[in-house]
Amino acid sequence: MPHRRYRSLGRNCQTEPPPARLTQVEDREPSVRFSIASDVGGIELIHATFNRGSVPPHFHDEFSISVPLRGGLAFDHRGSKHSAPSGVISCTPPGEVHNAYAARGDHWEFICLLIPAALVSELIDGTRLPDLPKRVIADPAMAQRLIALHKRLEVDGDLLERQSASTLVLADFFRDHSTANSPPTEAQPDNHRVQRALDLMHGGYASPMPLATLATQVDLSPYYFLRMFRTTVGMTPHLYLNQVRVMAAKRRLAEGMPAAQVAQHCGFCDQSHMARQFKRAAFITPGQYQSALKR
Repeated sequence: MPHRRYRSLGRNCQTEPPPARLTQVEDREPSVRFSIASDVGGIELIHATFNRGSVPPHFHDEFSISVPLRGGLAFDHRGSKHSAPSGVISCTPPGEVHNAYAARGDHWEFICLLIPAALVSELIDGTRLPDLPKRVIADPAMAQRLIALHKRLEVDGDLLERQSASTLVLADFFRDHSTANSPPTEAQPDNHRVQRALDLMHGGYASPMPLATLATQVDLSPYYFLRMFRTTVGMTPHLYLNQVRVMAAKRRLAEGMPAAQVAQHCGFCDQSHMARQFKRAAFITPGQYQSALKR
């Protein structure tokens, strides 16, 4: 749902307002937070809160995956009514007309990910787009993964981490809940291929490291590469890359380079990103590390 159309969909218009009563709930403009994760295939992210509002019939060019956070989410599609309670996934393929309204009560809130068709094709390694046979999907674990992914993509962060999280969550969703649900073969350890990826990370840690670059280096799909790497190494590529960057940061800090410059030289998003990763890997902050060097 394009942003310019979405923001206009929230009024429950009436020609004459009802008489004012103490118990009346005001029909307000919805609160909508919108962003586009352009570094992750152009996924559109919507977080909307409604107070007695509804969304009139519309369709998307993308696959729409939503999870209501409160009030549930109900919608009409091809003559049938569907209702997803809070924490239950609802979804529609591209081009399918549907509306949306609260499943229960007046107040409802939901998150939505609009996944471009091109990205879905890449995730499932298919030439044909899959269908979503169910409009409502009761998969609590996947619903929580989708909510966490939405939250992660709404804010800036490490490129490889964002792309890896998106690939793992969305590929699992489409393999489990679409017609592209054939289970992938189990990822086997492959030391030779992993070493090529490790060499690339050790040599290029100072620059952003796209997932596709690593996967192409070892001639695998991004999804299978992530699973193979974790099986072989014991951690995900983005966690390994952060470790490489922390080790490089320690060397720079030991040379007396200011922390802000270290963060820039070692490929971190910013100084706070470096501090978080440093503490995770070394159990202390960069400042504490430098202080220890001076004793």
